[in-house]
Amino acid sequence: MNAVWSAHQVRRVVAGLGARVVASLEANVLSPISGRIGEELRVYWAQDDFAGIAALIGGSAEAYARADASLARAADIVIAANPHVAGEHEAKGARPRTIPFGCDADHFAAAADCAPARDVIRRRPLAVFMGHLGDRIDVTLLERLVHDGVGLLLVGPRHFRADFARFDALLAHPSVQWVGEQAFDSLPGYLACADVGLVPYNHSRFNIGSFPLKTLEYLAAGLPVVSTSLPGVEWIGSEDITFADDPQSFSSAVRSVASAGRSAATDRRRRELAARHSWDARARDFACVMGITQAARHDGGALRRPLGRVGEP
Repeated sequence: MNAVWSAHQVRRVVAGLGARVVASLEANVLSPISGRIGEELRVYWAQDDFAGIAALIGGSAEAYARADASLARAADIVIAANPHVAGEHEAKGARPRTIPFGCDADHFAAAADCAPARDVIRRRPLAVFMGHLGDRIDVTLLERLVHDGVGLLLVGPRHFRADFARFDALLAHPSVQWVGEQAFDSLPGYLACADVGLVPYNHSRFNIGSFPLKTLEYLAAGLPVVSTSLPGVEWIGSEDITFADDPQSFSSAVRSVASAGRSAATDRRRRELAARHSWDARARDFACVMGITQAARHDGGALRRPLGRVGEP
């Protein structure tokens, strides 16, 4: 019912403008409006392994999987936000393009010039994790870091699915500082305090099918990154991301990267890479795949239709 009503609202607005819907970009799996608004081109952006995310957000994995497959079959173009998700759709007969999430590169690049957050106790080396503290994290990796003398800064709320006992023990360690959830505008100041950014995620089905956006945000702030070997992070292809999966290797990588230090050149290289993955860059990627050109905005919305069904080239 929500999808029907939303589609009705879109049609009313379009009619009021005297326009037509050239293309729809659908990312809502369970309540899609694509196919209901008279669009010429239907694009499905598969943002996650939706069957894998069901346990995290609630709902039936089977229902998510059926909806995901249905949208892909009906789409003219399938775009995947993660190489693993792209592979899943390829196995089902689609030929998806991979366009992950972008980052607000300019916002996080402000870490180079802003004052470090005042409530952070500066330690060296200091590693930062920015995000929800929950069951996506391999806590063993963080425990080994503090055991080996690495200061740990945690920025973000604790998720209700967290292992509270283990997190409580970790947070009680004198080398760990948890500042809780912070406003988006203040995040560069916290990254400015750190030497390395962390993506310490386990290899759950959801994590394998996700794109940890924080990786690009760390790089935009000039930080090197240590991450577990997740397809979305590996896709970025940066020399400033080090991969390690077991506690000893992860800790060794963090300490090695932090001790290597930073320079104006390395910070600039990381910021430039992040800028190539900005939301503006992603918008250009979408426009290219969808065949929407600059000229299309001046001739009544004409669309150069580049593709056939289900992402055919």
